Amino acid sequence: MSSIKLTADSGGGTVELKAPATTTSNAALQFKLPVADGTSGQALTTNASGQLAFATVAGGKVLQVVSTSGNATVTASGTNLQLLTASITPAAATSKILCLATLSCQGVPSSNVYGVHKLFRGSISGTEIFNTTAGQNSSFYNYMNIVITFMDSPNTTSATSYTTAINRNSGGTSTVSSDGTTYTLILMEIGA
Repeated sequence: MSSIKLTADSGGGTVELKAPATTTSNAALQFKLPVADGTSGQALTTNASGQLAFATVAGGKVLQVVSTSGNATVTASGTNLQLLTASITPAAATSKILCLATLSCQGVPSSNVYGVHKLFRGSISGTEIFNTTAGQNSSFYNYMNIVITFMDSPNTTSATSYTTAINRNSGGTSTVSSDGTTYTLILMEIGA
């Protein structure tokens, strides 16, 4: 293997750059060093044509957090009822939005009543992006606690709202309502 070995200025050791055993398709690669040093925290990146540069790499970082909470009681009997809405403006169209919601509701004593917890992009008349059902057949009050974790890709830099809602299942004949406990909605922009 070919390598370049540099001796430390004071003569106390060496630094060696070593080529790989082979390159993809035996290509002849040339890497051009940057014309200036980067700043603290930057990484060496490439433009895929051999030019190296220092750049800030933001992928996978939480760029911003928006949250809201409430505990108002609403009752649903076949119609989606809004609990919380929050809006976030992504810094880049490639960002993901991690939606975290804690919801709870109760069903009045009746057979076949289940609480349906929903997450919409936009209002409750917007795009439903997540739903889950909780509860049981019972002649007692059903208390249903749900945690929603959903990663969305809105592909925009415009303000985007998210809404949580509850409803009863389509087969139910009674009602479900939020039970007065605090429910939350947290939106996190994750850099791509």
